[in-house]
Amino acid sequence: MHASPDPQGTIGALKFTQIDKQGFEDRAYRLHYNESQSRADAFANAGAAVGLAAAALLLPRGSPPLSYGLAAAGGSAVGTALGVAAHVASRPPEHRTPNKALHELVRSD
Repeated sequence: MHASPDPQGTIGALKFTQIDKQGFEDRAYRLHYNESQSRADAFANAGAAVGLAAAALLLPRGSPPLSYGLAAAGGSAVGTALGVAAHVASRPPEHRTPNKALHELVRSD
């Protein structure tokens, strides 16, 4: 079975290839000072730390050395995803605005 590419994702990728250095700097500045983004980052970081700790505590002693690295990466990844999900589920009403970048990708024809 062959999956077709996501047209919005393709359009989004093409749009970002056409941004100049000033556009990237502007985007980075806006993300850095965005309260919701800062909150999402904090939740993701906390989730990654909890996931890493859980993986370290739950991995059986005497596991092969590679298992420790995989458990650390997997625990951090799952923790990050759960942290972002917690952010989305508990964000304040003033942070619940539509994504402007997605709005720009919607075709008007």
